[in-house]
Amino acid sequence: MVKLVLLLTPAVALAYEYGPDPRYTAAPGDHPLSCASAQCHTGSANGGPINPAGGSVTATFPGVSLTYTPGGPAITITVSVSDPANTGYGFQMTARLDSNLANGQAGDFTAGANQIVLCDDGSPKMLGKACPAASPVEFIEHNYPAGTRVRNTSPYSFTWTPPATNVGPVHFYVAGNAVNGNGQADAGDHVYTASYVLTPAGSTAPVLTSGSVANGATYIAGGLVPGSWAQVKGTGLSGVTRIWADSDFNGLGNNLPTNLSGVQVTVNNLPAAIYYIDSGQVSFQVPNGVSGTASVQVINNGAASNTVTGAAASVSPGIFPIIVNGTNYPAAVFVDGKLAGDPSIGSAFRKATPGEAVQLYATGLAITPAGVLPGSQGVDGVTVTVGSATVNANFAGLVAVGEFQINFKVPSLAAGSYPISMTVGGVSSPATIDSNPPGPIMLPIGP
Repeated sequence: MVKLVLLLTPAVALAYEYGPDPRYTAAPGDHPLSCASAQCHTGSANGGPINPAGGSVTATFPGVSLTYTPGGPAITITVSVSDPANTGYGFQMTARLDSNLANGQAGDFTAGANQIVLCDDGSPKMLGKACPAASPVEFIEHNYPAGTRVRNTSPYSFTWTPPATNVGPVHFYVAGNAVNGNGQADAGDHVYTASYVLTPAGSTAPVLTSGSVANGATYIAGGLVPGSWAQVKGTGLSGVTRIWADSDFNGLGNNLPTNLSGVQVTVNNLPAAIYYIDSGQVSFQVPNGVSGTASVQVINNGAASNTVTGAAASVSPGIFPIIVNGTNYPAAVFVDGKLAGDPSIGSAFRKATPGEAVQLYATGLAITPAGVLPGSQGVDGVTVTVGSATVNANFAGLVAVGEFQINFKVPSLAAGSYPISMTVGGVSSPATIDSNPPGPIMLPIGP
């Protein structure tokens, strides 16, 4: 998870030669079909299609690399629309922060000839002033007097002033409309969209730590199972700390985000979905097709790191830990919603009781689809060992991206704290994980 021109009612005879309302670029938070939305430049009651007729909308930026200089001078952007049949062209563009693709304004537009900059509330932006705080997003678009017969008006040139500071990648979304001149907003008009990303110039290349490519639950080097979670460590990996957000999925359909705030990961040159980023660590999903030795690289705002390697595997189970005060508790939930752990931690935790049902969460039990929101996938032959007692899982299967749920009943053991592990396909989760400090995962059992 990009276009132009405006929603017209059937009573309106002319297209909007004076430009569309805001939010018709198909950017996150905008009308997803741009100006081919229902009752606009389309013949379909449901809207669409976009990019249908062999034409295009393009934007060109200065220089050979798509970068901007924080606090630097304004740059000239040129938008061009082409179409094999139609010759009346309009456009709308917006620039968004990577951290807030729906509502984060990046930089400042200045209109050129036959153009206007609108604020999100529809008001014209005043030259040298920002849009209102409640409606900060800017939209630059074509603007001709009502009744003008718009012909051969492409390209459009204007300027954009970069943000004063490094805000990470800036996403430009542009929509172009090629109209047929019949005075009707109908299927004879063609709507096109495109998007571009500018990264801050002079970004320092991240540096990955050798041997840090690890299973995402055990933190032990290697154990990279396609579809499951992994991590890599280093320095300069990201300028922000965050997990993926709903806005990162805008426009992706069933796919997972592969770019968080300008941070990307490749594994054997394949793009990897990313869940978490900070300056020293990136958590990513191992892409499908990775086997043998996995070569991992991180790109931060266009600057690529060195390459480090880790061993891939078809099975490498790891129980997700909840680490509190140096103790590794399993990511396990009881039927009452409490978490497995010492109750002294807080009211959300309690000890297990012999015979009760537990839901345990892990990664690496099997190869699963990567890069997409997955369906369910069962796993057979899973056992759980608590102390010296081994029990069969009542259920084991994929329940979320890279995450398996294992249901089992707590064996009859005396009160105490016991190491917990699991086995699938003859492979067991490690007795000790590489936490800080390293140690086993412990399940406390009460009387």
